Amino acid sequence: MKSVWAAVALLAGCGGTASQLSPAEPLLRNGPPLVSPDRVTAPRHHDGRASRMAAGAKRMSLLYVTDANNGTVSVFSYPQGALEGTLTGFEEPYGECTNKAGDIWIVDDETATITEYAHGGTSPIATLSDTGDYPAGCSVDPSTGNLAVTNYEGPGGGQGSVSIFKKAKGKPVVYTDSSISRAWFCSYDNGGNLFVDGDKNGTSGFQLAELPSGSGTFTNISIDQNITVAGGVAWNGKYVAVAEENEGPDSVYQFSISGSSGTEVTSTSLIGSKNVHQFWIDSAHKRVIAPSASLGTAGYWKFPAGGDATKTLTGLDIPEAAVVSPR
Repeated sequence: MKSVWAAVALLAGCGGTASQLSPAEPLLRNGPPLVSPDRVTAPRHHDGRASRMAAGAKRMSLLYVTDANNGTVSVFSYPQGALEGTLTGFEEPYGECTNKAGDIWIVDDETATITEYAHGGTSPIATLSDTGDYPAGCSVDPSTGNLAVTNYEGPGGGQGSVSIFKKAKGKPVVYTDSSISRAWFCSYDNGGNLFVDGDKNGTSGFQLAELPSGSGTFTNISIDQNITVAGGVAWNGKYVAVAEENEGPDSVYQFSISGSSGTEVTSTSLIGSKNVHQFWIDSAHKRVIAPSASLGTAGYWKFPAGGDATKTLTGLDIPEAAVVSPR
């Protein structure tokens, strides 16, 4: 997707906007991935810089923000927002997720790898290969330790899928949903049920689905809110939250799920956001942290109240995902 990033950078440099893109072809997602199917299966340094982390960072709660264009992950103190470190060695870090220990899994789209870092660590402790697929997001099942990875496309530009690595090891089992052409993001609930969003097969619309614990078949979910473009997904202890990615301001909706139906419970407008992908909900402090991919920022908003951001982190390039590893 490098040519897309270059186009975005050009627009930003010329003071233009991406308003020419239609809702069906959102910013940063228009066209097929422009990488070879025989990509390397190990992270590569993007600019030669070494990963670094401030002394004492391991004792802090940390906010990790992936930056797809410059191949880095910025690490901030949380909630203070001071830059504490940078992880390097990626080509296009996209989604990310955490496990019970607070380890961070980072999805690299161009290398089809998912790499694990310990909280506050600078060296990988594990790397998994999703060879042939184009991964976007991930989630760790708190009940089993399984790692789910969403693939927006398969080999040769084929249908998207979900790869599940048992206990976050080895080779994955791959699942597809005939109603989802591209799978973007996912989140496990506390019971091991996996919620996935993506592009509805055969249309430019949105589809939410659930892969129940122990099942190999998706349940497609109809929701009572019109979402045009799939953003991130997060389980909030009781509800499934989904972001609608657009030209801003973006919104996060919470749904109560019953079988194949989802009923909207709350709607949160993130004023000042634009093209939100994977967000993070801090339920304890009633806060949502979200990156704005086309603004080069990440912000904090009251949740579910929304409104103007209470804090904005700047100096990012194309931030795609935000997760918190607490301490």
